[in-house]
Amino acid sequence: MGALLATVINVKLKLVNEWKPRSIYLLLFILEAVFIIVLIVIGGIYNDIPDDDPYNRYVIILTSLMSTAMGIQNALSKEYIPNCPSTTVMTMTLITTGVQMAYVTLYTLADASLIKLYPATKINLEIYRSDMAEKAKKSREQFVTTTKPLAVFLIGSAVGTALVTQISMYSMFFPLLLTLIPIIDLNIARTRENSDEANNNVAPQSGVVDKALFL
Repeated sequence: MGALLATVINVKLKLVNEWKPRSIYLLLFILEAVFIIVLIVIGGIYNDIPDDDPYNRYVIILTSLMSTAMGIQNALSKEYIPNCPSTTVMTMTLITTGVQMAYVTLYTLADASLIKLYPATKINLEIYRSDMAEKAKKSREQFVTTTKPLAVFLIGSAVGTALVTQISMYSMFFPLLLTLIPIIDLNIARTRENSDEANNNVAPQSGVVDKALFL
């Protein structure tokens, strides 16, 4: 639901209203923050009445809010952060990491001439060594690209688990803080960009006025 909502907003503002990407990302980050804030408020209420919810209404509401915020985050990450794998497919990312690690190991060993990755036929060793070196380099780059966000995800999972254990629903203040950081950064960048555009628009006009006065 969150990914659907974020995508609809993104497409409409980009194509119909002609918003700049930075403004769209800012709005979506704010929307995600709003869902997290509502989640914290309702979660705080639910903590006070844990045994007075026979139909699990609060659980359903909290789960819906949390999944919507997560959906917005995933859709936003795909648009805003290059090469960022979705947190909803981390199992596949782990598999991809394992496969890439195998390629890195094989090509690196071949590049160091510790193993041979060619058939027992006549081959140009110069081309082979160059090919292995290139493949080793590319496989390492792909491995690093995949592993970085995965490492951050695993660290976040460990920190989140520890926070939930200690302070329950109020641990959501931590992702809220992380959401506020890009909001502030995007707002500063957008303000600077608008200021630069205003200065660029004023400069030619003032030049025309000065020339007219001179004439």
